[in-house]
Amino acid sequence: MPKTPRSALKGARTAAAIVPANAPAPSMLPLFKLDKFPATFQQGTAAEQLRLLHATLLHAAAPLSVRELREAIPTKLETERINLLLEVMVSRHVVGVQGHGERRRFELSE
Repeated sequence: MPKTPRSALKGARTAAAIVPANAPAPSMLPLFKLDKFPATFQQGTAAEQLRLLHATLLHAAAPLSVRELREAIPTKLETERINLLLEVMVSRHVVGVQGHGERRRFELSE
């Protein structure tokens, strides 16, 4: 499985209309437990990315598309990486999905 390059984690992109400006920083959130996930996703960059995606969905005003998530996440993540993380989160029943294809929207199931 290809790794996301460090360069994909740098930079800042925000979408204030999607995630409220008063949303707490990921470091201020309760720890999102990763014990439901494969070992590959329980530590390192993958764990950080899962927590970031979870925090973004936690503070979203409505279900978000992959494009909206990419815009809302404060670090650059490739669309393919977001899709992979979402697939894993859906398989572990952490995230629910509405719609099909390009119209899919994601929200937390918890």
